[in-house]
Amino acid sequence: MKHTVFSAFALLSFTVPLSAQTNWSGINVKPSPIPVLTATNGELGVNTFENYTIPYKLRGTLSLATAIPLMTTADGRRFLLVGPRADGLTALDGKKIYVEGKVKELDDRDELLVTRIDLSSRVPFESRKILPWQKRAYLINKDGATYTVGNMAWDAALDARGKVKILSDGSPVFIFKKAVIHPDMVKDIYFVKKAELKDNGKLGMGDHCLLFLTFRKGGVTAEDGTTTPVMCLSIDAERRFNGDSYTFKKAIAGVYRILYTLGTAKFYLEKKENLSAEPVRPYRLKLTRAQTVELTRKAIEQAVVNREGEYYDLFKNSCTNSLLVMINSVLNPSQRMHKSRILPSEKAFRLNITAPDAASSYLKRKGLIDNYIQIIGPNNYRKALTQPPWIF
Repeated sequence: MKHTVFSAFALLSFTVPLSAQTNWSGINVKPSPIPVLTATNGELGVNTFENYTIPYKLRGTLSLATAIPLMTTADGRRFLLVGPRADGLTALDGKKIYVEGKVKELDDRDELLVTRIDLSSRVPFESRKILPWQKRAYLINKDGATYTVGNMAWDAALDARGKVKILSDGSPVFIFKKAVIHPDMVKDIYFVKKAELKDNGKLGMGDHCLLFLTFRKGGVTAEDGTTTPVMCLSIDAERRFNGDSYTFKKAIAGVYRILYTLGTAKFYLEKKENLSAEPVRPYRLKLTRAQTVELTRKAIEQAVVNREGEYYDLFKNSCTNSLLVMINSVLNPSQRMHKSRILPSEKAFRLNITAPDAASSYLKRKGLIDNYIQIIGPNNYRKALTQPPWIF
């Protein structure tokens, strides 16, 4: 992968005095025992770095042996630190550092645009037991166009009443499997919007978005030979088991790790319709065959990326705006969801498509979806998955 930011270093010569306090990109840089490197919007320029969007908090070891400062994390990932000049980091060479910053979209993660860097011992995220259904998928093998993945969220364990089994500590039981996925056997992809069911039986506002991907028989097969007609990709805020509720304040404060859940629609619907009543509305994406296969491939590859350090942000990196950016990446220029003249920056573009209801309206205006095909809820979700268009 080529790096295109080397020429920008002439713009980025800065060290904030110990007494300084600067605000940039929503991060408050406070006095530190050592110089803190930061920048202002004016120094960076919105056109130069607007594609650095995805927020990260990381620890790693700094090396100044290369032309651009390089940080290596404990799990072996390497990030080029875009922004600080090497001569401003001499005191940190070879030491473990804490960094906050942003990477580019999707799979372009070699460069980290730094917003904070210091020697503090802070931990990016606290250690905690997460929700039982939140496991990270990982890539076992890629053989040509076929993917073998681990930790695919496959189903819920049900009791004699057909309810999800609950352990003594209150945790529901879900089943994860190793599976083989053939993107070339995908049929259609659906943009899916979830909403809470109100007491009066009506649907509330959309509060989550995900993808359902339908396959010909054998397109997604678990190691025990079972198959699924519908795979799902859901981008979520990773939360603590028992008592870690999702709140607006936390969703914009960098509290939650980001989690890409790769699973079956059966798993997702057992979780949302069996444990709670949160119906979904699927809208078929109007893509070409090549775009459908490419989006399937991207969904798998994005789900298995090591995202340790990446965090959920309602306006920058959420279930909805990151999903639409992924969809946008497979569209041809005439279809692509462009940044408007009024909202030209990447951040503003994501803000414009953050709300699920706004996102579905936006997709419809662009001619990328029709009306939803049905409402799938607690009373029909199991039957729905045995009928067209979900079963082939």
